[in-house]
Amino acid sequence: MEEQSDYDYYIYVFGTRIIRIFKTRRSHNAIASSGVKYFVTNFLPKGLSIEDLVFKYNFSLTHPNKFYLPEEEELSKDYLDNMKLMSIKIDILERFEAACDILKMSAIKTSTFEDIYNRLMMREIEQYEKNGEVGSILEAEFKCSKFETVETLIEYIKLKYDDASEIFAYIRYKNYDIVNLLTANNLQDANDIIKEIYQKLAM
Repeated sequence: MEEQSDYDYYIYVFGTRIIRIFKTRRSHNAIASSGVKYFVTNFLPKGLSIEDLVFKYNFSLTHPNKFYLPEEEELSKDYLDNMKLMSIKIDILERFEAACDILKMSAIKTSTFEDIYNRLMMREIEQYEKNGEVGSILEAEFKCSKFETVETLIEYIKLKYDDASEIFAYIRYKNYDIVNLLTANNLQDANDIIKEIYQKLAM
């Protein structure tokens, strides 16, 4: 029996068995991981909690009930341990992505308007440095600022972009590191990367 909800449930499945359910009202970047599939739904079976479903129920879009108890014999301890390990890895990656999103927002605006504005601004800066022509956006920024010259305004803008570049490079390296650590089942060092990001945010 389905129970509709205003939440989205991200169902992570290893084989056919549910290993994690992420509940959210916000948009969520699902985690891609080898051997794990994910599905998004807005209901859970009536009378069952997330805890009731994880590691016990199967999930398949082709099954009449979608959520269903498996017919196979009880799982071996090794297979259950492997499912729990995969669930922990997904949790770490979700927390890593959340930390990186906060770090990105500290450097850039994420709206489409801001993105277009920044692209136009960089184009006008390139134009100014090439032929000395002050474009309309650059002129507006200068006249509405406290900078004494267009050159000092441009240097300030470039420094902001340099900071953003450093942050994106840092995130790329940390993404590479955390994937390798999780592949090696080094959960502690992977968690330490997340702590490092939040320490960087606190600086």
